Amino acid sequence: MMKHLAIETLTQLLQSYSYSITQTEDAVLEAKKKRFIQIVVGDKFAIDNVESAIQKLQEIREEGAYAVIALPTTEKDIGSYDPTDFFEQYQDILTTHDINLWGVEVDTGRLYMPIGS
Repeated sequence: MMKHLAIETLTQLLQSYSYSITQTEDAVLEAKKKRFIQIVVGDKFAIDNVESAIQKLQEIREEGAYAVIALPTTEKDIGSYDPTDFFEQYQDILTTHDINLWGVEVDTGRLYMPIGS
């Protein structure tokens, strides 16, 4: 449920900036404007979702694409994770593979970068 709300939120937001959006798989969005963006959307903001999204992104990633993992959350549970844990666990793989991590607040439509990726 939250994944589908995050996909809708991301689609609306990116279209408002004149990106053309294609949903190529259940949890994969591709956005095109000047730069090609590939987004893998997880089910919720949790460690296991980061790991499965990294794996999926590595399977589909095209060379030169701006790679994003987007994880949905709500405003009330935004404090339920520790960004330091995410940073410590995933800093190397996110930086090495140039992967960005976005949080999508599905209840407010807000997009944020939880660990400054």
